Amino acid sequence: MSSATRILLALLLALATSMTAEGDAYRTVMQAMQDHPHRQPGSPGYLAAQAGVEAALRSAGLTVNRQRYQTLAVHSPEARLSVDGREIPGLLAMAPNGAAPSTTWGRDLEGPLVWLGDSIALIRLGSPHLPTVFSQGAIAVIALDDGSADQWQTSRMFTEAVVSSPRAYLPQAVAEQHGLLGPQPKRGVLRLRSLWTDADATTLWTLIPAAPGSDPARARQVVVLSAELATSGAVPDRAPGGRQAANAALLAELATRLAAAPVDRSVLVAFLGSHCAAQDGARHLYWAINRSQQIIKEKETLAARLGWIRSRLAVCERQLTLLQDDGVFSASGDEAFQLRNQLRRIVTGRANELNYRKREVNLRLSEAEKTGSADAVAQLTAAQAALKAEVAIV
Repeated sequence: MSSATRILLALLLALATSMTAEGDAYRTVMQAMQDHPHRQPGSPGYLAAQAGVEAALRSAGLTVNRQRYQTLAVHSPEARLSVDGREIPGLLAMAPNGAAPSTTWGRDLEGPLVWLGDSIALIRLGSPHLPTVFSQGAIAVIALDDGSADQWQTSRMFTEAVVSSPRAYLPQAVAEQHGLLGPQPKRGVLRLRSLWTDADATTLWTLIPAAPGSDPARARQVVVLSAELATSGAVPDRAPGGRQAANAALLAELATRLAAAPVDRSVLVAFLGSHCAAQDGARHLYWAINRSQQIIKEKETLAARLGWIRSRLAVCERQLTLLQDDGVFSASGDEAFQLRNQLRRIVTGRANELNYRKREVNLRLSEAEKTGSADAVAQLTAAQAALKAEVAIV
């Protein structure tokens, strides 16, 4: 067993053997985090969580420090479904596929509402058949939650590919209440608007020094304990994060008890501000920690920092030069390689979006041809030609 593992087990044992884990700090944090649908950065639930953690730590005499940084959050201002003219409540946009949010691109998607098929499809949350549904011509998917899907089954509803496919969430009880699962034909209109927005995130941290008289070699060692403040999930607006809240509350309680009875090593307690973009809260914290250690060994001056900034600007200038013409596709070196990868992702995302729109127009054109609507056929044929031209350019 490693030294770090033994230290962590000792800290947890100290908490477990005390009277109860639910001390004042635990209750303060849990109360602050309850009754919020989610804690995405910048949301009321997120700010309440920050305030609760700060209050718990300050009540124990601990100094609370803030590391502020910019992150991203999913904002879904519009999620509406109407069936045969009736608004269906409780609809929420599902999380993005990679960087592509779940959206209907600023317009309504209209079609027969069926359990599965060539239209707006209702399927079970966690179904392994999502690719099949879209391959059969569904223009959108609404996942119905009956409470049986675990996190691994729910993950089937997503792909890391940058594919913006309209996906929404609706409790199955609501679908049953409004008769959406019956055999009678229904027509639905779906509109989703979900997008990435800039958000301010903050990691709260405090350092609890080693107990006086500790072995200096041990006292110089720092144990880092962390928990998450923010939440995310398959449905960003419905992610209360009970487990994360309990973890943060337990860590706050442990911090207050360590402040009253320090151990022989220093303990850095951190409440990470977010975990979007490959754990950005942890990356910002450990970057600052590592940077501080480098500065101790080698003092950083303003001149050195200015030199680093100028070197980064030089990189940007070289990249802009590469992008001025087609030379980026034949140039060698890491910078050209990175630019080609970024361009490839952008083009792939654009092509996926256009292909989806093309398929939608093809389906509507086929329906218009069956109904004999000459005006609709003419409009959709023109739209089809325009999309083909756009795809050819990509």
